[in-house]
Amino acid sequence: MKGAQTSSYKSHFRTALVVFQFAISIVLIISMGVVYNQLEYCNTKNLGLNKEQIVVLPASDEMIERYSGLKSRLLQHAQIVAVAGSKRVPSGRLLDSSGARTLDGDQEQPINFRIANVRVDHDFIPTYGIKLAAGRNFSTNFPTDSTEAFILNETAVRKIGWKSPRDAVGKPFGYGSRKGKIIGVVEDFHYESLHQPITPIVLLIYPSSFNQISVRIRPVRSKDIAATLSFLEGVWQEYRPNFPFTYDFLDQRYQELYDNEHKLGQIFIIFSVLAVVIACLGLFGLASYTAEQRTKEIGVRKVLGASVSSVVLLLSKEFSKLVIFATLVAWPVAYYAMNEWLQDFAYRINMSSQFGTFILSTILALMIALITVSYQAVRAALTNPVNALRYE
Repeated sequence: MKGAQTSSYKSHFRTALVVFQFAISIVLIISMGVVYNQLEYCNTKNLGLNKEQIVVLPASDEMIERYSGLKSRLLQHAQIVAVAGSKRVPSGRLLDSSGARTLDGDQEQPINFRIANVRVDHDFIPTYGIKLAAGRNFSTNFPTDSTEAFILNETAVRKIGWKSPRDAVGKPFGYGSRKGKIIGVVEDFHYESLHQPITPIVLLIYPSSFNQISVRIRPVRSKDIAATLSFLEGVWQEYRPNFPFTYDFLDQRYQELYDNEHKLGQIFIIFSVLAVVIACLGLFGLASYTAEQRTKEIGVRKVLGASVSSVVLLLSKEFSKLVIFATLVAWPVAYYAMNEWLQDFAYRINMSSQFGTFILSTILALMIALITVSYQAVRAALTNPVNALRYE
């Protein structure tokens, strides 16, 4: 009401609410930025394998029984460069394991940690572009590779206690019911999502357990990919006629590992917009109230020669202080919350590298605040000083 007096308590409470609303907005904007940066990190991190242009087909028992002929049939296509069979494929979980042990003659030394197994064919490693750190890949030129050869990853070598991948090559090794020797060591690669640390892995030839066929195609135009998929469907109908053709692209499977994070990012965007709108409404109301309360002061300043820009700056500066205070509240909260969220990832961005995100969120909030109050500030600055001094 015109002429009504507002208590100091209500005035402070109103200001505190605006600060609180902007603090929530800044926290949400920072959180949105951190989620985006972590997802970008997940999408661009070198996984130690090439996930592009790989089509994954689920395999039936009938397909595996005729696997050699199926593989030869697929490789006849000009756009298919490699085919590999395996039990599960990268982007899945490493759920299979057996007891591992090192051998010294007839003496066996059990390994007291879990080594997951990946059952593959001879072409799995080159099909996925996994690099060898030492030794060699499985080869059909060595028949015993199918029954006695093992390939470990670097993590397994380190945990067993060998000083380097080269030291592991040629060592006698046992896994489950199989005995043989280590013929190679691959560089560490991310079989699972970045939520999981790289675990010790052993690769071994085991065709009877295959349930996936990985097909690497050439990087070509979309219409050529469609033609290749049509070819795959035709071959599928030859080997599995009673089931609909299904396939996945490996890069899409890796993206699906972070569906929850994508959804969280979308939620942050929605709530950030809502929080900013609510904060702006509160700030607009506070600016209107403040301009009304200081009508006489503004009139006196203008009579004494104050310019419109100086009056606008005066009012805007006061509201900028509220955003700065909100920042002091928001930053520690956002840092703690997002640092805790990132702990769910074994491989993650460092919060200390997100200083730019914090700065940008404050600048954005400050710009929004200034735009919000600018109307009331300019309106108050343009008020006729004569009318302002007659105001009661």
